[in-house]
Amino acid sequence: MIRPQFLLLLFFFTIVKIAAQDSEQSKQSTASKQVSTFTIEAPQLQTAKKIWVYLPENYETSKKKFSVIYMHDAQNLFDAKTSYSGEWNVDEKLDSLKAQVIVVGIEHGNDKRIDELTPFKNEKYGGGKADSYLEFIVKH
Repeated sequence: MIRPQFLLLLFFFTIVKIAAQDSEQSKQSTASKQVSTFTIEAPQLQTAKKIWVYLPENYETSKKKFSVIYMHDAQNLFDAKTSYSGEWNVDEKLDSLKAQVIVVGIEHGNDKRIDELTPFKNEKYGGGKADSYLEFIVKH
């Protein structure tokens, strides 16, 4: 009778250990070395924005021009540690494709996200500052 209980206990602790390791890994940065960040003032929105930039591997040595992709919700694009609901793995995918593009990710405004990303004001949800957000992107 002791043997099945021991096996069950061993199985339980193995599952707990695996779950703890998965949890710890999700707290570690997964951003590739081609990703860097900086913060810039966004006077149009009366705030500062954290910007994430992905550069292809050969960017430093290349003489060519690169296309640029602008993406929103930057905290989700490159790093599981900063992601709200799971990293989107943009850097890993571009690395695997050897894509020759630059990605500029702009973090959303947290509680101001709907305000910044919607063009029209909604009575219930707010919004309506998308023109200011676009002006920030174009002018900075």
